Amino acid sequence: MKPWGLKFKLNSKTALSVVLVSATLLLSSCNGSSPSAESMQPEGDIATEPTPTATPEPASPDISEIPVAEEVPLDTAGEPETETPETETSEAPPSDSPTAAEVAPIFESAVSEIQPITEIPILLPREVPLPDDPPIYAIADAEADRYEIELAFDPNCRGASACFYGMFAAKRTDSDYYGVGETFAETVELANGVTGYFNPMMCGASCAPPVMEWAIDGVRYRMSLKGLSGDDTVARAKMTELANSAIAGGGRSGR
Repeated sequence: MKPWGLKFKLNSKTALSVVLVSATLLLSSCNGSSPSAESMQPEGDIATEPTPTATPEPASPDISEIPVAEEVPLDTAGEPETETPETETSEAPPSDSPTAAEVAPIFESAVSEIQPITEIPILLPREVPLPDDPPIYAIADAEADRYEIELAFDPNCRGASACFYGMFAAKRTDSDYYGVGETFAETVELANGVTGYFNPMMCGASCAPPVMEWAIDGVRYRMSLKGLSGDDTVARAKMTELANSAIAGGGRSGR
């Protein structure tokens, strides 16, 4: 068979397919209906591409079901901020003068009476040995240049030997407390380089308790107290301890 004949045959078949398609379209228009996809498909070698089918898009996730990470604020260094617990700060008490708690409780009410009156520093020990019974009263008296706190078994004792227990006093003077040239049996080194003057218990018609005096800035301080000890050495040691406690406290300022 000649190649030309093969070519002619193929072309004739193609032409016949075109005629059939045209006739189908004409008939469909006359009948008022559209040709189906199968009737429009030519026979023979005319190839048609398949209609692509749409690929279903993946369903979008419901954003309401997606967990949201908790936001953590960052500081300037890029680290998560952490809450620092607040700490309570306590205010330090004033250091210019001792508080009421820094003197023996027996003196507290007396100090409140003399402090508005006297102009000299009030020096008192933090602890005082007292009898358990009967009760001891603190009786205060003061002027601008002196103060006196008497300890007694009777609130109206007024220095009587029977009810007198002790005295803590101060006075602005250049001599001994009473200004009578009193002599002392011993000198004692006290706190802060202060010199103390000590007399043990002395008995005559009645017994006078041990005494300690010292001077600071022109003010003469005097302490006397019963019930310490009948031994002079022990009494001196206890009086020295009381004096050092008063001196180390720094004193309260007067008015």
